[in-house]
Amino acid sequence: MSTDALLSGIDDPGLRSQFRRFIESGDATEEFLDMLDASPEYQKIVDAAFEAQAARLERFAANLHELEPASAGASASQAGNLSSRLAWTVKQAAKLPADALERLAEQTARAVPPDQRPHVNSVVAKLSEALGR
Repeated sequence: MSTDALLSGIDDPGLRSQFRRFIESGDATEEFLDMLDASPEYQKIVDAAFEAQAARLERFAANLHELEPASAGASASQAGNLSSRLAWTVKQAAKLPADALERLAEQTARAVPPDQRPHVNSVVAKLSEALGR
């Protein structure tokens, strides 16, 4: 479900904007967080939005898993498409709250077949190094 669909029941444009900012970046004012803590209905909206983001990232991870590694004969457009999708995924994952990101990382790690784990670990280590982690 899209964020717009989840937020469609919120009539106040300012509040809808605060929800969008929180869902997309995790940024929120203390007042917004207090309001969120006090409202089970609003908590359900946020939970559904985070679950939808995680599901999109899981689908993307599954698609990456199905792709064959780029071979010497693979076209540049295939490699570029994979690079673009990976960049998009990293950007989306960076927006997730820590707990959702941790769940996503665990689910993605479990999805990697055991025989591919050394290669994936190598790629992740290079990515982590490039990101300064």
